[in-house]
Amino acid sequence: MSNKRPVNVAKQNPSKALPNSARNPKYQEMEAELQRAERLVNQAFKEAVDPAEIQPRWDLPQLADPEVSVVVPVFNQQDAVCRILENLLHLPLNLEVVVVDDASTDGTVDRLMALDTHPRIQVISLPVHLGKGAAVRTGYRQAAGEIVVIQDVDLDYDTSSIPALIQPIREGLAEVVYGSRFLEEDSNASVWARWSQGALNRLSNWTTGLTLTDVETCQKAFCRDILLGVPMEQARVGFETEITARLAQLQARFLEVPISCKSSEDQEQERPRWRDLIAKLYCVFRYGWMS
Repeated sequence: MSNKRPVNVAKQNPSKALPNSARNPKYQEMEAELQRAERLVNQAFKEAVDPAEIQPRWDLPQLADPEVSVVVPVFNQQDAVCRILENLLHLPLNLEVVVVDDASTDGTVDRLMALDTHPRIQVISLPVHLGKGAAVRTGYRQAAGEIVVIQDVDLDYDTSSIPALIQPIREGLAEVVYGSRFLEEDSNASVWARWSQGALNRLSNWTTGLTLTDVETCQKAFCRDILLGVPMEQARVGFETEITARLAQLQARFLEVPISCKSSEDQEQERPRWRDLIAKLYCVFRYGWMS
């Protein structure tokens, strides 16, 4: 890990002129389709996830007043989930881990049930597959910690970065801290990640007035109180851009810190999913103009 200080990503004053592409009939047709899909997903979320009915899979005593809640969304990750939990529980922090299984079909839930019971872990199982955004939203609503960290189950993101990630919040320097894969020149991020994220970052920053280098990082930390005050809509790939824009609208203080992230073979071979890319761009403009 680098000893670099956190990078301030305070808001600027971008132009709010609507791009010509937004007036294009095809753009408007795409917007209508995505809005319809959002309504269907959110209705499913409301019907399937009743906070009053959510119960941990394990009947365990809860840790008294954890400082940090690490929310880990999981879908068909039976090989990685046990390792990520072990790594998190070895961190020198007063934390709980909230694992949200998004209706896995590969035996992930069985792996979770087979783990030794632990008072710092709660497992929430969604009855239907709703998407990462829905899983994260469910997790942080059940979190008890003053600081909420969102951590992918993907082991490419080093859990040892979390203490540095939450430090600016502890010190009162920020309400939101993003772990950036791109702050250091020797970053191991894949070529595709650098290219695609660079374009998305520039568009997101243009609409929100922030200066982030890694909007879609899978390691983020938030003050729980401000997170619970954000009215989220996106349940799938648009979650990252929406949460960024909405927090910018609330004038939350953002910082970035460099994190360790390895580039796996899967990342290098990854190809763009064009439907996901279109959805992300749509969310950048839809929520960014609110800021």
